[in-house]
Amino acid sequence: MNQRFTVTGLALAVILLSGGAQSPATPSPATTATVDTAIPLPLPTADVASAIQLKIIADQQQAQLRENLLDAVPGFTFPDVAFVRYTTLENWAEVTAECMNALGVEAVASADGGLGGHVSPENADATALATYTCGTQYPNDPKFMVPLNESQVRYIYAYDTTELTTCLEAAGIEVDPPETLENFLAEYPHGPAWRVSAHVGSSPLAARQCPQTPPHLYD
Repeated sequence: MNQRFTVTGLALAVILLSGGAQSPATPSPATTATVDTAIPLPLPTADVASAIQLKIIADQQQAQLRENLLDAVPGFTFPDVAFVRYTTLENWAEVTAECMNALGVEAVASADGGLGGHVSPENADATALATYTCGTQYPNDPKFMVPLNESQVRYIYAYDTTELTTCLEAAGIEVDPPETLENFLAEYPHGPAWRVSAHVGSSPLAARQCPQTPPHLYD
């Protein structure tokens, strides 16, 4: 059976070879809050990881890629592939799509920073090879995998409930009321139920006009 896939960021191997991704749930009305959009965004202070910590994260990322491929394609033989450079959250999809297309596998970078393409039984092996090759040559910078601290999570909430919400509503997209900051902070380690970015996928134009990741999050 032919499948379309859409994927963002680090879940590449799993989604490419399984064919889908889950959408985040929306909160119940009891968890919503009204936010004053006039409050300036407080810039976060990102934790600075050491070179050793970043190397450990990069190795874990590579190991996860290999594990995901073996789960999807048992017996997959890993070729010798050399690292080229790290990608950012902004250019990962474009770089990966270009790499996969060069290897003969259809992939298209979407406006919201995701990656779309086509998987069928006939090209599953080629997709697996391209997934591993491009994921090894152009992985995400490990600094984006460092766990966010509370100041960064608060910054995401502030951005989502002010600038991003305003941008999406100006583009004609209705945004669900936010949950409270307290609930957002409590849920974030496990993936918050409410994220404004969940609304972006319905509009490629809004995805281009309204960045889902706030600036300076990792500075």
